[in-house]
Amino acid sequence: MYAMHEYDVPFEQVRIRGHFSRAIGEENLDFLGPGHPVPIFDEIDENEDPHDHKFFTLRVCKECRASWLQAIEAWFKESIEAPKPVGSGIFIRRNGVNVEITGEEWEQIQWDLNGKDEKDDYDYHPKTYF
Repeated sequence: MYAMHEYDVPFEQVRIRGHFSRAIGEENLDFLGPGHPVPIFDEIDENEDPHDHKFFTLRVCKECRASWLQAIEAWFKESIEAPKPVGSGIFIRRNGVNVEITGEEWEQIQWDLNGKDEKDDYDYHPKTYF
């Protein structure tokens, strides 16, 4: 489960009680035409107790959803270079992943979190917002 509370997005949590089955293949249905495969799922063991499946949902308009899916598709196809180590040993959580930052970035985050504009006003109060 991801820590979705890390994001400033109004996710809703839902639970579905039932059986979980993975797609094991695909088939083409004639009425859909070629290029529109439909998944084939494993058989469900009716004797198995149902499970709780927890999800996060987010209500968005169709236009926004389309833009979002296009961005995910572009990201998925993009080759991503692994981040180079900074060497500071300072790690924070950013968008659900641990990221190493410089000492200067850490100080700036602390100033921002504490509402300090001047380095002279800086008091060290670590907070766990990440």
